[in-house]
Amino acid sequence: MWMILKAELAYTRNGLLIGFAIAACFLLGAMLYSAWSGIGLMINTSIVFFISVGVLGSEADKEKRTRILASLPVRPQEIGFVEQYYILFFYLSMVFLWLVHAVVDTQLLTSETFSAIFSIAGLVLALINAFVIHSHLGYWGGKRYKLLTVGTVFLLLLAVFLLAWQNSFQMVWRSASALFFSPAGSTICMVLYFLMASLAIAAFVKRKSYLA
Repeated sequence: MWMILKAELAYTRNGLLIGFAIAACFLLGAMLYSAWSGIGLMINTSIVFFISVGVLGSEADKEKRTRILASLPVRPQEIGFVEQYYILFFYLSMVFLWLVHAVVDTQLLTSETFSAIFSIAGLVLALINAFVIHSHLGYWGGKRYKLLTVGTVFLLLLAVFLLAWQNSFQMVWRSASALFFSPAGSTICMVLYFLMASLAIAAFVKRKSYLA
């Protein structure tokens, strides 16, 4: 498994380095402009991460790398773990930039900052895994995949409608922000990430086809 991960990292090294270099530019910007500091840096680098993963994933689909990996004499679970470790390794490079900024700007060395780091990391990794799960479910076959996709979109739209109807956006935002900067919030976000990562691995193992 580790040899496969090492090979994937080496094969996509240029793309990873480009993404990291762009994120490092945001670190430089955060040191020069206060508006990019703290949460701004975390959000900007997370956006870079999303775009980079999307591009790398698209290239992997074009090259049919999932099919190649599935043909190796390893269990599907191991390939699923490789996918998770690959994503985590890349995102930790973004977290490294956040920590560098916190060391340089010592005002950020607070418990709230570290809670925010874990909260953002957990949410971003959970969200990227939602897309990973959606991709794998496309190879399950049958109507369950379509029903699950439509049902999820419907529930999200319903939640937005109910919040707007009750004029509760501001209250929910304040409550979420307070939780976001607390140890409880960071714990919830990390638990959500581990749950989504586990579901992503399970979705990959249950695929009916690896011809992608």
